[in-house]
Amino acid sequence: VIGISQGMQPISGYNYGAGQYDRVIKVLKLAVLGATCLTTLCFIVGFFFAPFVSSLFTKDKVLLEHSIHALQITVIMMPFVGFGIITSTFFQSIGKARISTILSLSRQVIFHIPALFILPSYMGVDGVWYSAPLSDLAFVITASILLFIHLPKLKLQNIKMLPFLDFPYTSRL
Repeated sequence: VIGISQGMQPISGYNYGAGQYDRVIKVLKLAVLGATCLTTLCFIVGFFFAPFVSSLFTKDKVLLEHSIHALQITVIMMPFVGFGIITSTFFQSIGKARISTILSLSRQVIFHIPALFILPSYMGVDGVWYSAPLSDLAFVITASILLFIHLPKLKLQNIKMLPFLDFPYTSRL
């Protein structure tokens, strides 16, 4: 997913700088689609094939039982994480570094660390495992809200004024 986001970044940045906002939105959609397909595949493997994946690392029955349980919990939000990662890189590529930094920090620092301190007090060891999908959920919600706020502004920028005419037109190039 990071590779997809890094591949999207120069394309969206170049087109944003060139004023080709329709292309920026198109590359964002394609990157989100690709990332979501990839993270959904990871979810399927991690959730439905957890016994096989866990058995690659241990043969101990007790450890295997715990690792299967932990893996299935931690991948619950995986199909949505790609969207958040792409969104964070998208904001960086269009010059919104502050928003991108907030999103990058939110998943692993702002949401995950407090969840690691709070949830085990109420849920025991499962609280440690549930802290990952809970922080991913908060991360994706935050990314969605920020994109929902800023995407209409980008679409509005697609309507430009010709300097020699007095009416707006929508760029189709």
